[in-house]
Amino acid sequence: RNVLETKGNVSAYRVPFYLSNGFLQTVFFNYFMPAPQLEFVREYVKFNCGGQASLDWHRSKNCSIGSEQKEIICLIFPALGTSCRTKYVRHLVRYLVYQAGMTCVVVNVRGTAGTCFTSHKLFDIGDSEDIRHIVHHIQSKNKESLLVAVGASFGSNILVKYLCDNVDQDNSPIKAAVSISNPFNLYELMNREMNWPFNHSYCRNMFEGRFLGWFKRRISKYSDVFGPH
Repeated sequence: RNVLETKGNVSAYRVPFYLSNGFLQTVFFNYFMPAPQLEFVREYVKFNCGGQASLDWHRSKNCSIGSEQKEIICLIFPALGTSCRTKYVRHLVRYLVYQAGMTCVVVNVRGTAGTCFTSHKLFDIGDSEDIRHIVHHIQSKNKESLLVAVGASFGSNILVKYLCDNVDQDNSPIKAAVSISNPFNLYELMNREMNWPFNHSYCRNMFEGRFLGWFKRRISKYSDVFGPH
């Protein structure tokens, strides 16, 4: 709200005329824009229940931080089914690291981005304990760094839920955050999208075909973990 009320610091973004809607933008970005070649270093974060999440780090090899300059670490919460291998995440990381001078870490919750299930507990967007644990882990290992965050789509929902539940304004581990395309009300969003015939087919294919299919395959792969429970 404070940003929006500061005149001169906010400008409207206007899409090109040939990319007038989200579907065209998605197609153009995925088929006509090459993905940056970036290397990531993976780190695993263990939870008390035996489960784990993973963090994919990317730092500039030429980055030199002076004694008076704090490192800024940006936590990226990607959309459902995406990771550091996804084009938009790589473009974001390249910009933040090589133009904004930050260090980036992509947060992969339980069972995503090739992170193995090691306990019967699944990630629950309604419970921010995992995210609190991850943020504390990053902060404890980088005590002199400033933490900021950006979330996209479902990842944005996860980030905002954590901020609302766990951030003390006077002692916040995350000093700034950006929420992109946040589906705040998932029920209302799906009802609205289903009203259009094309969207109805698209959403059914996306959620029932791709997401549920992916989820079932992931659970079946770890039947030895989930079976006894």
